[in-house]
Amino acid sequence: MKNIVLIVSAFFISAGTAQAARSSSLAQLDAAAIVFRVAFDGEKRAGCGLSPASANALLQVTQARLDAKKDELSHLANAKRQSVLVELKTCNDECHCGVLADVVQGYSNLSKTWKAALQSAQDKAKAQTAAQTLKCAERARWVCSSGLLKELRTEVKKAGVGSPAE
Repeated sequence: MKNIVLIVSAFFISAGTAQAARSSSLAQLDAAAIVFRVAFDGEKRAGCGLSPASANALLQVTQARLDAKKDELSHLANAKRQSVLVELKTCNDECHCGVLADVVQGYSNLSKTWKAALQSAQDKAKAQTAAQTLKCAERARWVCSSGLLKELRTEVKKAGVGSPAE
């Protein structure tokens, strides 16, 4: 019975995700995911005071939205990819380099310059330490009082994924 509930929950999460992903930017969703990961690991202050269980439920919904946003951006027409490529090339902190690299990795016909920028972003993401992740979460504390958090809590309740009560 639990498997059926999980499958149904996953269906409801993914069904509303594509539309919801359009309303939030890649950076906003990634920032929320970072905050929820830190909260899941037990960091109360940078994690919006969420319990690990609530953080996990919110992270599941956020990850579904993040995946939909990455998919949307990875299928952009060549002319519209420029802004994503510029963000990747100028990513100078470790907070969002990984998610940008995930998007750009799906692009075809990258020049040597863009391939080098992609590799640099991937290297930054791989080298990220727990302390750097915590700093990223602290910089993203805006999530704690955002409309995005309210939307995600509502989505968790609808999907029945967990308890977003905090």
